[in-house]
Amino acid sequence: MFAPIGASDAPPGWVRALEAVGRDLQFLRYGRDVDLSPLHWTLKIDEDYNVGIGWIAAGKIKGGFGAFETGGALPWDAPAAEAMVWIADLTQTELAGYQSIQWPSRGWQLLLPRLIDGVAMWVDPHGDVPVAAIGELGATA
Repeated sequence: MFAPIGASDAPPGWVRALEAVGRDLQFLRYGRDVDLSPLHWTLKIDEDYNVGIGWIAAGKIKGGFGAFETGGALPWDAPAAEAMVWIADLTQTELAGYQSIQWPSRGWQLLLPRLIDGVAMWVDPHGDVPVAAIGELGATA
């Protein structure tokens, strides 16, 4: 069972990872027109110190956008770059699979979150070309 983590108890690496993915959510998004600003991340931990993430709507979101929650794959002390890649991948899957939103996308091609030399990156899968660090997508949009 996962228990919520208070903001003051959250590991700094996980906070940085959530902030980075949250910044990127406003860029290169295609599909349904939704305002994601009412979404708030949730962070939880289980008895084995594995982290779970998700989001809830703190306000009204156009189009019935839903909450989600998943977890258990990475430990509390995971490096921030690993947490960024994991969170980005989960978020991308949630948006595309359940919300019909392609993110981040350049046309028809989704960028993929990857760990490259210890840095969390968005990568164009055609040629495995790094596009931007996760959290810095706005600089390339």
